[in-house]
Amino acid sequence: MEKQTTIVIDLDVFKALHAHINYINEPLNDVLRRLLGLNSKSTEKSETTPTNTKMFTGIKGVLFPIGMKLTGKYLGNTYEAVIVRSGLQIGTRHFGSPSGAANSFCNGATDGWKFWHFTDRDGREKPIKILQTKKEYLKQF
Repeated sequence: MEKQTTIVIDLDVFKALHAHINYINEPLNDVLRRLLGLNSKSTEKSETTPTNTKMFTGIKGVLFPIGMKLTGKYLGNTYEAVIVRSGLQIGTRHFGSPSGAANSFCNGATDGWKFWHFTDRDGREKPIKILQTKKEYLKQF
């Protein structure tokens, strides 16, 4: 095994690296090697690629785990959405922003950042708006 070292990166760099992932579970080391013009250690997904690596997508500057489930309530009804690479998916419909998805249920303009909620790692329901704050974001996942 080749010698490895740990580096500290900020959230913006982390988001940028994830934006350059070519396939599910591509190691970030391979992403960096490709971006830096170094030979990749693996050109395709190998059997040793970890399967627990979370994939993320950026929506309006906030990083969301792909597959994250969101809920929203309006007039006594509960609506569900899931985070996909292109944004939010509700059934077969795709939306590029939380507000666009919320507007599909509500009459008039709706702030999707307040409408949609997620369940944090402690099982508490919270509005996705708190994910816009870097400090709060890091506490959630």
